[in-house]
Amino acid sequence: MRIIYALLILSILVVIVLLVGSFIYLEKTTHENLYYIIKTNGRDVGDIEIDRYVTERNIIYKSKVGKPYETGLNKKDIRCELDRKTSAIKSYEEINSDGGIKELLYLKRENDDLNFLAIAKSKFAYLANMKIKKDALFFDRETLMTLVPLIKLYNFKKGGAQSFDVLKYDIKLLPPSRDSVILTSIRDEYIDMDNKKIKTECLTLRAKEMEQVFIWVAKKDHNIIAVEIPDKQIYIKRTEKRKKFIVKDYLLKDLLYVSQKISFISKKLELDSVLTRPRKAGVYPAVILFQGEDAIDKQNYGIFIDLSNYLAKSGYVVLRFEPFHERSGLKFKSISIEDELGAIESAVKLLKEFRFVDPERIGIIAHSDANYILPSFLAKGPGIRAWVMLSPRRLTPTVDTDSENIKALLENICRIDPNHSKDMSNSQRLTLDILETSAKDRKNIMGKKVFLKRVRDIIQLNPFRDMKDLSIPILVLLGKMDNSCSIKYLKEIEIWIKENEYENRSLVSFRKLNHYLGALIKGDTLRDYYKIDKEALETITGWLDKNLTNQ
Repeated sequence: MRIIYALLILSILVVIVLLVGSFIYLEKTTHENLYYIIKTNGRDVGDIEIDRYVTERNIIYKSKVGKPYETGLNKKDIRCELDRKTSAIKSYEEINSDGGIKELLYLKRENDDLNFLAIAKSKFAYLANMKIKKDALFFDRETLMTLVPLIKLYNFKKGGAQSFDVLKYDIKLLPPSRDSVILTSIRDEYIDMDNKKIKTECLTLRAKEMEQVFIWVAKKDHNIIAVEIPDKQIYIKRTEKRKKFIVKDYLLKDLLYVSQKISFISKKLELDSVLTRPRKAGVYPAVILFQGEDAIDKQNYGIFIDLSNYLAKSGYVVLRFEPFHERSGLKFKSISIEDELGAIESAVKLLKEFRFVDPERIGIIAHSDANYILPSFLAKGPGIRAWVMLSPRRLTPTVDTDSENIKALLENICRIDPNHSKDMSNSQRLTLDILETSAKDRKNIMGKKVFLKRVRDIIQLNPFRDMKDLSIPILVLLGKMDNSCSIKYLKEIEIWIKENEYENRSLVSFRKLNHYLGALIKGDTLRDYYKIDKEALETITGWLDKNLTNQ
């Protein structure tokens, strides 16, 4: 009897071992986890993680991309779901984030059509029933994960040039466009990976209006080993080790001034700010720094650091802040224009409470499209005595298609995809329909909660109408190399300035400067930032001395 029990126990153990072994085998064959390092100009600037899961019906790709030195939203989380039999896209979700802000691109197939939703900068765009080819895949040459399905579909036995239909998302808040790419195997070569020689096959990736990309895949399993994008000087290489990045933010310090972090309340929301003031005791004029939609924090890519430093050394108290709550966790930016203007009003009240601030000499320096929302507010006389407009840009419900860089991109896109203009019009119409038929400030679209109020507010804006009622001095600074602005809009500003020059209104242009009025600086451990031009700083300070300090 004991022998029978022993055999029974042994057989159970054997079954358990076989089951565990089969699960491990299935995990290895249905799940892949790969790591990569991103280099730019030979410098390690980020990393990529890609997971591939195979289920009974689907192939699921997940990817995390981190580029900690980049300005703007430098973290990317992607999830792509493909049909296992046909490799057709079922859904694609991409979330770009940094700190407490995130933006979304979401594509979902419905039968043979595609639905599109984008959320960015408190704005959104939607399109239903976009016509695409059955086997079209989402593609972005700088997003490694989107190359993996293309490589999996490439027939290495056949070789040669093979074409694939793709969807590209080149412009935020506009629908994706249709295109095709060609993969061509050109040679075999060995690639060094973590001191190991890997035999690879090199392929080129080409498309219309796109510079050529080189991809090296392992001969053994066709996993991507390396990618080179020559025109961008980007090189991505597989690694077995994760890399830790040491990243520091751009800061300036000087014995002539002090900086302190403070919080203030606006519409029951606690906002974080930095106050910079001269160290020497006295009563000083004050300036509020106000950033545009693209900014993700109170530094505004470095230029507000430079302004705070220079102005404080020149005898000004400077307050910079974000008009949103940065400690509330990762979320979509949901800020109405009412919220932003309320934050400025609260900032003015805060400054007037300090004994070292002259309450009758408070000005504002606004950057980019922040200037578009100010006229109606300033016309009400909130206690702001001077206004400096840095690189003013028009604020639009989705994308300003009159801006020079967007116009150039759209020309290329529409040459390749003649139906894209129709998709843009349909998206604009559907987006406006949602605003008109929804009474609430938020709505569920494609399973995502979308903030509607800001787009409604933008539609109602008319800055040139409201600027007629302004009596305060105004300085406009433009960079001639700024291609993110509409020339038509800038000409309207120039005309308005000329018509009102006698009222302390002036415009200064800098021939070699861009939207941030300075050069992009890349350091070894510092996050990339813009260093504002010294002449621009001197122009701003000199004008404030004349029109705010000496009023």
